[in-house]
Amino acid sequence: VFYRDRTLSTMSADPKATKEQRKAKKAEKREAKKRKLAELEATIRVQQEQQIQQQPAQPEGDAPKKKRKLRKKKAADATAATAATTATAGGVDTSKLPGIPLSDPNRPKDTLFQIPIAHPFTGPNENLTKKVLKLVNAATQEKSIVKGIRQTSAALKKGKKGLMVFAANISPMDCITHMPGVCENKDVPYIWVPSRFHLGNATISKRPCSAVLVIPDTLTEKRKEKYTKATAIVTKRLKAVTGK
Repeated sequence: VFYRDRTLSTMSADPKATKEQRKAKKAEKREAKKRKLAELEATIRVQQEQQIQQQPAQPEGDAPKKKRKLRKKKAADATAATAATTATAGGVDTSKLPGIPLSDPNRPKDTLFQIPIAHPFTGPNENLTKKVLKLVNAATQEKSIVKGIRQTSAALKKGKKGLMVFAANISPMDCITHMPGVCENKDVPYIWVPSRFHLGNATISKRPCSAVLVIPDTLTEKRKEKYTKATAIVTKRLKAVTGK
């Protein structure tokens, strides 16, 4: 009997009233949270204003002077980088070569050296290097090249033909010693360019490139004429070296 009386006393007469009370409590909690957030935002704003007031006021002419100094420093760094690249490239102005300019100070410097296999070779001051690099740049724009040693060797084995361009400053040189023999067996003319950075630059990429195969099938008529002229000069040099 005691249990029944207790349960009856705890039970509410109106269930709707309990629901309303719960809703009111939830609304009160939400309003309390909103008040706390508003108080925190107000305190943060006050602290920020105090910090701004405590900072020493800069004179009016200092801000533009600092910007000018930063611009001058950037320009000086860019000119120093271009001078370093021209010095390492044997006096060639790399900014005039096709592709991305090599004036980035974060770019590693290119050390020029010629491996003993690099024949026929075009020097950094020769016109043939510019012709070959411009041809590579034009072929990359039309997506008619194959980059990389593995990719070019696979393309030659499949029977693709064109003009092969190698970089003469590759280390270790064992990774490319087999490529001239493959080109001679497949009757593909090849030439060695002084810098792998310039070759990668001509392919419109920031990374250096050691081998590029230019495929003339998808080239335009004007670029095909340039291709034929360049291949004629390359084949003459190859005959002088190999005797074939």
